Amino acid sequence: MEGSILTISLGIWMELPGVNYRDIGSEKRRNVTNDRATPDELSSYYKNYVKIMGLQKNFIDNTYVTSIQKLHRDHDISLEKEHGNENGQRNRIENRFDHCSQNETENSNNGRDNGFCNGFKNGTENGKDKTGEEENRKKRDMEGIRDNRIPQGFSQGLWEVRGYQQLQGNTHIPFSLFAENVVLATGASDSPARLGVEGEDFPYVFHSVHDLGIAVNHHENLGPASDPVLVVGAGLTAADAVLCAYNNSIPVLHAFRKQTDDPSLIFKQLPKTLYPEYHRVYHMMCSQTYLTCPIANRGANTAIHHASTELYPDYTSFPEHCVHSFQPDMHCILRGSNGVLRAFKVSMVLVLIGTYPSLSFLKDHGRYLGLDPSRPISCRHNPVDINPYTFECSAEPGLFAMGPLVGDNFVRFLKGGALGIASCLLKRLKQMKKKGKLIADEGDSRGGGEFV
Repeated sequence: MEGSILTISLGIWMELPGVNYRDIGSEKRRNVTNDRATPDELSSYYKNYVKIMGLQKNFIDNTYVTSIQKLHRDHDISLEKEHGNENGQRNRIENRFDHCSQNETENSNNGRDNGFCNGFKNGTENGKDKTGEEENRKKRDMEGIRDNRIPQGFSQGLWEVRGYQQLQGNTHIPFSLFAENVVLATGASDSPARLGVEGEDFPYVFHSVHDLGIAVNHHENLGPASDPVLVVGAGLTAADAVLCAYNNSIPVLHAFRKQTDDPSLIFKQLPKTLYPEYHRVYHMMCSQTYLTCPIANRGANTAIHHASTELYPDYTSFPEHCVHSFQPDMHCILRGSNGVLRAFKVSMVLVLIGTYPSLSFLKDHGRYLGLDPSRPISCRHNPVDINPYTFECSAEPGLFAMGPLVGDNFVRFLKGGALGIASCLLKRLKQMKKKGKLIADEGDSRGGGEFV
């Protein structure tokens, strides 16, 4: 299924500096005038980009962050007391890139490079087989790190990032690192939005279009003679699900709350020439409604009406309808704007009404970062409040956000966010170096001071 879905943006709009998208893209271009990419092509481009640009050392795969919290200067001083042992010391701040060590676990996994060069210290490092000279060197390094604590005025605090890396065999390697700046770039598709109605947890109700693709690929009793698939939602993801089912000759019921002529529907914002498949769905949404079926209204009343025979054979839309409940016998009850309830036997339900980011690693799930701190972060309704030029969070200096978290929902917009953040950090780095040199000079005149 994913091979047939095309991105909204053209492929060349999403290329990164230094590598032409077409140079490493698919050789079988469909149409140079409508050069939209598939997710697989885009994924391949970005993976190859990392290799071509030599950025592998900057990426750590299969890593899960469980906690990000701000440590102020008093916490930094007390941290050493809290972690007074050797493992605690190894989790101290390291702003040096040349003191990255490989742990025994990665050496036993074909030399996998899973060390964070800016402070990553693996929890499995136990100090075995180390010579006295190595121990002394590490001790000297730690003393230097303590001496080179960031001077007052250079930072309002440090971020402590905790998590784990998952290796083969379901092995979890914990880590803890420190950074002056953290960028949130998690996207906003971790947690699907739910209807909150009765029966939504039944096994035939799903919240990802990917589940439909799996069912189609495994031929799970879906076809022209099967009960219809119910798609709930009126966005592009819902349209992708409609297209997938329709193209596989699976009958579709499509329920959504808006009217078909609602100007806020995404289809009205897409040019027909570039997005013909979505306008095909929109045409069906308007022309093949339950109201236009020959026997659509026969017997309709305020009681539950079993209307499975009042459908088009391939697709029927239900504008201004919401889900009332899901029943154990795989019946779904829809409620119309006039209060009429209609029951349908379905083979599968896809609730595709949006997603939310998962910011469980932040305090209060990151709500305090939003435009409205009383509501969850949402790319559409409550994005992270940022400085529009630096992308720094208004509520947290040193914390940045980009992508859907700030309302930039298309991949092509990510370059702007990344550039704004990089520009801000570069300017601050230059300022720090300038100030640091003055401090070092003053320290030298007093016979000390190593920060540059």
